[in-house]
Amino acid sequence: MALLFCVQAHLLDCCVLRCCRAPAHGDVFLSASGDTTVRLWDLRQPQPTLVLPAHAFEVLSADWCKYNDCIIATGSIDKTIKVWDVRQPQQPLTTLFGHS
Repeated sequence: MALLFCVQAHLLDCCVLRCCRAPAHGDVFLSASGDTTVRLWDLRQPQPTLVLPAHAFEVLSADWCKYNDCIIATGSIDKTIKVWDVRQPQQPLTTLFGHS
């Protein structure tokens, strides 16, 4: 299997913990990292199209809403789940506080 494309933008000392393609757009994906960010990528662009400082600690999980391709959810070691609209990423739509 050959490498088709490689992108790099997360901090070098942090792992990418999740990567997932947008259901409705084959060229768009997100990556979640130990650097506390989620980055949105368009394979037609050399850099991320959005860098979302999503949590205070590592982002362990992220995924797209299958009903609305502008909505993502992120989960972190900070014990929260946040729901974001990528068109207005200044603050989450909601934050769910979970495990203690």
